[in-house]
This record gives sequence, structure tokens and C-alpha cells, in this order.
Amino acid sequence: MPGIQVELVMKSDEAKTHFKLLAARHAELEKAFGLPVYEHNGEKVMSAKLWVRHELDFLDHSKWPECFDWLGRYVWRFTEVFAPMIKKL
Repeated sequence: MPGIQVELVMKSDEAKTHFKLLAARHAELEKAFGLPVYEHNGEKVMSAKLWVRHELDFLDHSKWPECFDWLGRYVWRFTEVFAPMIKKL
């Protein structure tokens, strides 16, 4: 099913190190978001990402208000949760 997601993407020389520090707090992140937190830390790329996802058919225009509501809520929540953590990296 199609879905929407909010991501934190890290691209830098320290991305892998920073990702490991954030990923070590996986349970804390899932509790903060109330959703599963997915992660990708590919070995052959210098980037890593963490994200939350909502299964929703965004191609159905009648679902757009729900899409915008969910995206707005989780973009704001990502800022609240990750900003203090990233400042300490």
C-alpha cells in the first residue's frame, strides 16, 4: 500500500557515527513518536536515515487532509525530538 513518511537524513563525513548514536536510542525514539522507527544505514553510501511511516493511499485526493495533518504533526514532532539530540552530537 502506498504511504507517506517523515525522514531524518544525515549526509556528512560523520553521518555513520551520528546515526549509530541516534539508533542506539531506538526504543526511546519509538516511545516519543508512538510509531515504529525505521532505519537505513547503507554500507556503501555516506548517508543514513531514520523515518516514521503512515500507510495511506495519498493518491486518493479525499485522503489529502489526513495526509497533511499527519505530515504536519510528525514534521513538528521530529523537530521536537531530534533537535536537542542533534545539538549534542
